[in-house]
Amino acid sequence: METHSTFDIPLESLSRGVHAYVYQLTDDFFSAFETELLQGGSFNVNLEVERIRNQFSLKWKAAGHAHVSCDRCLEVFALPLEVEDEILVKFDNEQPRIEEEVIYVPFGTERFNVAKILYDSIGLAVPMSKVHELANLECDPTMTKYLRGDDEQSADADTDNNSDNLPEDSPWSVLRQLGSQDN
Repeated sequence: METHSTFDIPLESLSRGVHAYVYQLTDDFFSAFETELLQGGSFNVNLEVERIRNQFSLKWKAAGHAHVSCDRCLEVFALPLEVEDEILVKFDNEQPRIEEEVIYVPFGTERFNVAKILYDSIGLAVPMSKVHELANLECDPTMTKYLRGDDEQSADADTDNNSDNLPEDSPWSVLRQLGSQDN
């Protein structure tokens, strides 16, 4: 992913107190990442950075929609999402590292890029099962008819698979007895 200088927070030069940043995330932002979880989207992000000595509290709210593929009909749709998250960034003498809710950066780090953190936060808000109903939409009926078995071929196949229509010499005819046996 290329550097997003507009997403750089000037850690070293920030004065103590709260600083506000506003971002508009568009399809271009999402296409800069090499994963297919989010195929695009549009989000308004409000980020507050509070400096307290050598640590920074980053809190953000993102509202908008992500372009995702429906797990049922495979059609891409706009899934509305609202995300609230926060993380601490601390200066440290050791190697840069990430813990559960803290990112450590070396003393003297001038800029900290928040693009990947925002992308990951939105990606984690996407539910495991992505279906049109989450956006109050309906799936593509030409695809879902195959899931329900509404097409004519499916109806014919059901008739053919009915055990009553099997010839007596069929290897499957022995299955008729399964339902009538006593335990």
